[in-house]
Formats: sequence, structure tokens, C-alpha cells
Amino acid sequence: MSISTGQVLEGKFRVESVIGEGAMGLVVEATHLDLEERVALKFLREEARARPELASRFAREAKASATIKNDHVARVYDVGTHDGAPFIVMEYLVGRDLEQILEASGPLDPTQAVEFVIQACEGLTAAHVQGIVHRDIKPGNLFVSEHGGLRQVKVLDFGISKSGLKKGTLEDVDLLTGDTTQIMGSPHYMSPEQIRSTRDVDLRADIWSLGVVLFELITGQPPFDATEVTGIIAQVLHEPHRTARSLVPDIPTGLEEVIDHCLQKDPTKRYQCAADLAVALLPFAPKRSRTVAERASQMQARATGREPAPESLPPPAYRPSPAPAPVLAPVAPVAEPASNRSFAWIALVAVVLGLGGGAFALFSRLQSPVASPEPVPTTTATPAAPAPAAEVTSAVAPIVTASAAPAPSEAPAPAVAPPPRPVVVAPAPVAPPRPRPSSPPPAPAPNAENEIRHER
Repeated sequence: MSISTGQVLEGKFRVESVIGEGAMGLVVEATHLDLEERVALKFLREEARARPELASRFAREAKASATIKNDHVARVYDVGTHDGAPFIVMEYLVGRDLEQILEASGPLDPTQAVEFVIQACEGLTAAHVQGIVHRDIKPGNLFVSEHGGLRQVKVLDFGISKSGLKKGTLEDVDLLTGDTTQIMGSPHYMSPEQIRSTRDVDLRADIWSLGVVLFELITGQPPFDATEVTGIIAQVLHEPHRTARSLVPDIPTGLEEVIDHCLQKDPTKRYQCAADLAVALLPFAPKRSRTVAERASQMQARATGREPAPESLPPPAYRPSPAPAPVLAPVAPVAEPASNRSFAWIALVAVVLGLGGGAFALFSRLQSPVASPEPVPTTTATPAAPAPAAEVTSAVAPIVTASAAPAPSEAPAPAVAPPPRPVVVAPAPVAPPRPRPSSPPPAPAPNAENEIRHER
């Protein structure tokens, strides 16, 4: 297979440059002449085509990637053949994969690492809801595209992906062969069940891999530190992983727990879908990641008919129902103490009025004998007595009304008013007789007669 710059393939793809080469294939930058759009062409080398499993893998990658339509999965537009070499027409991406970023810059800031993984979660959710399990998630297959100042993760290489609709076919061969160097996958990122056999793995194998990727992005090292393939396999199957805190002491506790949740050897104890993992990571992500996690959750809900992040597997630092408003509902009973308080005020007012009434009665009795030898005060006090009684009655009325009304604050005001009024009432009624001068003359006559009769 010979490819050179400027060469036109299939009458519509002009080769611009060679992007990269590997043992299995070759990737070139090209221009689609009909659409005037930049694309990437991925070729399968002749030596790889001679191996049926690799040819099958290449075809599977094209089909799986073309099926998935999501911003966080590299798009596949078409397939073709040049000189007997099959190629895939893919979305042209500018940037670097996470493996290259780690090699160049070392561990990432946890917030940035979490944002990248949440984006990968959305891309994988789009695959998972169609029954496609990637089975080779690693930093090298998570490409960070840079466009217009934005950094966006794209999931690459569904070459060894598994479709739930193709179980038992040649595509689902056992992972381990006679030669452990021929493992289809990356041992550092493979789940225990995938190491044992790839036949029955499901999307939770990708959850494990995402946990390993997140661990490595934050610490700069994988969770299992063996250097040989057999040693890595033994650790993944039988030994606990290193803690992220042993390498990054200031990692948030909740974030470390999310990673540990992904790396449970029993798949039933992991997050059960990528959307759940995305939601669990939100407390450690920038605000813009919330939209990404919500899209993943909505995809999962539409596909399965269930809410993501079930209560059986709550994320350690986050609950999928973030709205705290319903918890405040119990505060509503504050109205009950308020009513009790109003009753208490009414009772207090009743006591005060009772005491005030008793005091007023005593005061009236004390006034009448003192007023009898002095005609003017007695005559003034006689019409004055009904006036305070009327005032007390009017003061009680609003209190009774206030108890039925929701505003108890009005009750204390009349309660305070009655005590001082009996003291002021005695001199105050002097004013009413002045506009009626006719009433005093008849009053002394009966009093004088009473005094004469009393003397007799």
C-alpha cells in the first residue's frame, strides 16, 4: 500500500499529510473534495489484514462508531478500500490524547481530570444504551479535541468493542490465548471479569476502566504497580489496588471514594452505568459539567426506563437527587407553635383582665364611700362608672377577634391598656358633664333630701 501527499483516493479524498503510523494501521489527514471538509482516513496494514481477528476488529470499529452519534465519540462517516486496503473515513480531530497529555505534563488537576472523565461517561453512555461495550478504555483512547478554545473528550477506537446482539460469535473470543502477550486489550485498564473471559462482560467493565483512568489522571500512576503482564493480571484478580491518597495526600475524600467504587472487583458493587458515575463526580467538577452529566442521565433514563444513580448504589459524596427543597418541608409546623403562642397570649390577657377587673371593682367600692360625703365627686363618679366598663368591654372584643385571626401580635396591646385606664378614668369624666350643664342641678336635690331623711 502506497500513499503520498496530494494523492486522490476513491476519486474524492485528497491526502494532505500522514498523521500517525502503528503496527496495525496508518492514519492520514485528507480533504473530502465533494464536501470540502477535512477528514481522517484510517487504514489497516497488509500484515494486519492477514490476521482474521484483526480484520474483524477493524470492521467492527467502523460499524460500532458509525452507530453511535454523540459529541463525545469520534464520528465515522464512511468506509472504503484502496489497493485492497480497507479504510475508515473519520472525523478529523485536532489535539492530543490523554496518554500524550500525561506524558507531557504529568498528573492533572483533579477538577480537570474529573471533567474529562464525565465527558467520556456521556460518550460511553451513548454506546452502552445501544448495547455496545468498548472494552478498551484507556488514556490513549480518550482524545482531547481543542476547537475554539474548548477542550472536548472524544472516545476513540471501538475496535474490540462488544455488542450485546453478537454474543457467541467470533467477535467474542476469550481474551487470554496461549501467549499472554496477545491479550486483546490493555491489562492495566481491564476489569477482573474481562481478564477471565470477554464473553459475558457488560458495560460495568468500562466503569472499571474509567476508574483506572481517573486514578491515573490524578496520581500519574496506575492503581496496580506490577510491571509484567502476568503480575498485573494477578493483582487485578486477587489484590487490592493502591489508594489514590498514598500518592496524592490532599485528594478529596469523596473523590477517592468514587474511584474506589469504580474499582470494586465484584461488578455488582460498582456504579451500574456510566451516567451514575458522571453524576457521582459532579461535586468535584466545574459547573459546566452538570449539563454533560444531565445529558448522560437522560439518555440512560430513556433507554432503560429507570432513574440513574439508584439508591442501592449511592455515590459516596453525592446523591443523584440534588434538590434539597423537600427537606425543608418539616419547617412548616412553625405555624403550630405560633398558634399555641397566641393561645398563651390570650390566656395571659384573660388573667390580666381578671386581675384588672377585680382591681377595678375594688377600686369602685373604695371610691363610692369616699365620694358620698362629697357631692361633686360622687355625682361625677356615678356616670363615670359605666364609661370604664364600656372601655373594658371594647378592649376584650379585639382580643377575642385576634385569637381567631392569624396575627397574634395585636393581642398584647389591649392587654397592657386596661390597667392604667381605671386610674385615669376618675378625673377624665369631668370633661363630659361640661357640655351638659342641665344635669348637675337636679342631682343635688335628691342628695339633699336623702341627707335630711338620714338626719331624721
